[in-house]
Amino acid sequence: MLRTLIGLAVGAIVSLGAIYAWQLLGHMIFPFPNMDPLDPNKREMLAHMSFAAQAWVVGGYAVGVAVGGLLGNWIADARWPAVMIAVMTVGAFFATLTIARQPLWMQVVGILLPLLVGLAVAATVGTRRMAQPSPSRF
Repeated sequence: MLRTLIGLAVGAIVSLGAIYAWQLLGHMIFPFPNMDPLDPNKREMLAHMSFAAQAWVVGGYAVGVAVGGLLGNWIADARWPAVMIAVMTVGAFFATLTIARQPLWMQVVGILLPLLVGLAVAATVGTRRMAQPSPSRF
């Protein structure tokens, strides 16, 4: 049980770190012109960014879930940590929706894509099996 909780915690931390690193890389590739992230009037710029920059933002959530979910499942040797990490990431995305206005397609894809990636990772990684039944005497 402790191994599972450690896997979940480490996977969640790595997931958020991967998302943060992905977003920093995105700011280098798609720089904001004269953007101060603390200025509330400039938060509207996200809705007017190029499609590639918007897709990069949403893709960061999927990459974070994949990296964190893979690591969490590997440490826990179970399949469910990736799904929990995906749910936590979607929660973080909901928090982002309250701060910055985003187009409808980003809202929908930003919710569905991390969940689908979490389910895909859960389906492929983690080998813990149920206890094998004892052989029959007959």
